[in-house]
Amino acid sequence: MAGAVKRWKADLSADLGGDLTRAQQTLVELAAQTWVMVVSLDDWLLRQASLVTRKRTVLPVLLQRQQLGDSLARMLERLGLERRARDATDIVAQLAGLEGRPRAENSGGSSRISARASRARGEARGGEGGVAR
Repeated sequence: MAGAVKRWKADLSADLGGDLTRAQQTLVELAAQTWVMVVSLDDWLLRQASLVTRKRTVLPVLLQRQQLGDSLARMLERLGLERRARDATDIVAQLAGLEGRPRAENSGGSSRISARASRARGEARGGEGGVAR
């Protein structure tokens, strides 16, 4: 669960553009804690035989789960529901860092791709077990 929470917080921070204010970080932390409670209650509720008691009322925990869900929705609305682009200066810095790397790091992936492309071309022409068309 801890890994899922870290991923959820990282995804939310990335959706918000990455560089969060302290207030936004606090809301992200509160939202993550609330999200854990909602997910845990959802899991428990889904394992119940019925959500209705013998007195024909819903389980009280269902109402509490709904309140937590509403609270989470309000926190996410405060943070903003639309994805925000990262600052372009971050991308420029990342590209500058990539230019300094040796090309050997990136060549492994591209050679595998070009080998696959060559095989695909050969198969399309009828070579190496491909069907001639």
